[in-house]
Amino acid sequence: MRWLPLFAVVLMLAGCGPAEQAAGSANGDLDGGALYLDHCAVCHGYDARGTDRGPDLHWRVRGMSVEEIADVIILGQGAMKPLDLDDDEADTVAFFLLDVLVAE
Repeated sequence: MRWLPLFAVVLMLAGCGPAEQAAGSANGDLDGGALYLDHCAVCHGYDARGTDRGPDLHWRVRGMSVEEIADVIILGQGAMKPLDLDDDEADTVAFFLLDVLVAE
């Protein structure tokens, strides 16, 4: 089942219809999957399961709100430096993370 989140990312990036894209975006104009791949996947993995550079996000974000995750993205936390994203972009990445990558 580890391939399922990656499959969802690939579908979103392949230009699926509006219903599929909405699942990864808090803002219809932004693509949460593309933002995640550009800014987060190198450390946290394409499926958010972590790498040697960053932790597994599946257990880290449990119980967190979109706003709390967006704050970590913008402000940084621990070894993670702040990312150069605006509030809408950070919200969109956080929504994508919760709604697509770590959804049960």
